[in-house]
Amino acid sequence: MKPVEKKIMLAAPPGDVWSFITDPAHFGDYVEGYAHGEVLSGNAVGPGSAFRWKAPLGPLRVGCEERVVEWDEGERVTYEGRAAGAGFRSEMRVKPVGTGAELTVGIAYDVPPGPAGAALDSLFIRRTVEDHVSRSLENLRRVFEGAESPRKNGAPSGISAVRSMYSMWGGTGMYDAAAALTFMFRGTHIRRRAVAALELKKGARVLDLCCGTGLNFAPLRRAAGAEGAITGLDYTRAMLDRAEARRDRRRWNNVTLVQGDAARLCFPDGCFDGVISVLGISAVTDFVPALAHAVRVCRNGGRVVVCDGHPFEGRLKPLNPLMVPVYRRLACWDSGKDVIGELRNRLSGFGVEWFNGGSIYVASGTKTTARRGVRRRKDKSPAAK
Repeated sequence: MKPVEKKIMLAAPPGDVWSFITDPAHFGDYVEGYAHGEVLSGNAVGPGSAFRWKAPLGPLRVGCEERVVEWDEGERVTYEGRAAGAGFRSEMRVKPVGTGAELTVGIAYDVPPGPAGAALDSLFIRRTVEDHVSRSLENLRRVFEGAESPRKNGAPSGISAVRSMYSMWGGTGMYDAAAALTFMFRGTHIRRRAVAALELKKGARVLDLCCGTGLNFAPLRRAAGAEGAITGLDYTRAMLDRAEARRDRRRWNNVTLVQGDAARLCFPDGCFDGVISVLGISAVTDFVPALAHAVRVCRNGGRVVVCDGHPFEGRLKPLNPLMVPVYRRLACWDSGKDVIGELRNRLSGFGVEWFNGGSIYVASGTKTTARRGVRRRKDKSPAAK
């Protein structure tokens, strides 16, 4: 095997670094190109834990699997696995240095035999691995320095654009009208359907992720009751100001508002009975870690629901060349994000309900510790609604 090793100093306690880098819920936060992650083992963290995901190899995206084979709590973890059929062994070591931590990442990988394999390694493989490790470490540095989300695959993250756009919508007070138009004036019905998919009981604790101006609060309160607890989180202060005004006007004392990044949730594991996001995830730059966190903070047996937009299907499909660019510009909407696919990989009993010619969906499922072998409910055609 050919080895690659790199180091970085992080301005964070070693324990914080260790718990972050070994938690698969955070892999999407720093592993360059990480996508479609899935835990294969009963335990997500610790000895024997195993994972599957997609990773970039130059212009390609290849399947990877790995398992923890050595675990020295707080100091060293070693993985063994295969990527695109080739074996690899990776190791991360955390060492205290002053008030911070030194992180060393090493990867050893198989090279095809013979002169052709050596040439391929020299010209392509080694450079790709080194670049992958360097970018991942840079992503970690940004996380612990509190910087904005890093550039992914050479493209700006867009998080500044999201802040600017939704500050405008919140500041002008026009968001509620824009949302009503997006739902083709069926917003009340569709939001009720989304909340119903949470299957809440009275007294439930709910996270409204990317809560915006608080349009979900009323149906959530009806479902969870006055004894329930609703936490609304949004990235943009102007949107939260509108949500706060709505809450105070209605005297909803069980609604708590938090400003934060959906891709970097700090709530404890399993602290909510349900998590919902309406017209939010598709605008989150790092949507994969956002979904991973949504599942992480939901208790086992709890429900995760995402209601979002989708290009038209069926007879309304000719409108897409007009509507997709408009929503990309005015809502930072990225129709290329596979939100449904990511949720399907993370939840049991998964299903999708479609509305408005396939332009709106409600995707939902249940968080369970073991998701392999679960029979999925077949999604209906988006053009059917």
